[in-house]
Amino acid sequence: MVAIILGGYLALALLVNLLLGCGFDWSTTFSEAAKERAPLIDGIHSYQSIKEVRESLRGAYASWYGPEAYGEEKWESARKPPFRVQWVSLLDYSHVGFSGELTLWFYNNRLAETRFTAGNFGAFVEALAKQLPGLVTDKKEDRIAPYARVSVSKESGVFVGWQDARLAKEGSLWTCLYSSD
Repeated sequence: MVAIILGGYLALALLVNLLLGCGFDWSTTFSEAAKERAPLIDGIHSYQSIKEVRESLRGAYASWYGPEAYGEEKWESARKPPFRVQWVSLLDYSHVGFSGELTLWFYNNRLAETRFTAGNFGAFVEALAKQLPGLVTDKKEDRIAPYARVSVSKESGVFVGWQDARLAKEGSLWTCLYSSD
């Protein structure tokens, strides 16, 4: 009988450790939109739905509608919350006077991240640093606004990314809790 009780306590302790180790927050739904949206790039904000972003860019970027510029990964189960990642590339985007490709990443129909790759990347980063002081530093990322962060990547592709830290954390939490099933 003692072994059963100790086993139950051990199982409970392991579950609590897993949840705390993943940074579990009981209020996380994996699908709600936050009331406060973070600015990402050119007036586009985190937590906008695909429809909202598409409507704000309608007509400006024909490449949005091309099937070769669209991708999706989806995991659905009755036992797990939704996990759907969708991305769209705008091949003819312009930011701070530089042409390039803008990729929009949506997590459960909420804009989570934007990535811009310019043709002349070094000159683009210099121009962007004038708008975002401190961008070109030894740090991997800089925080702008309360939830947004911007990073310069030269390792896994050359791009500047704007990301909502809350959605990044939520995606990591989902992976920690449900990906091993």
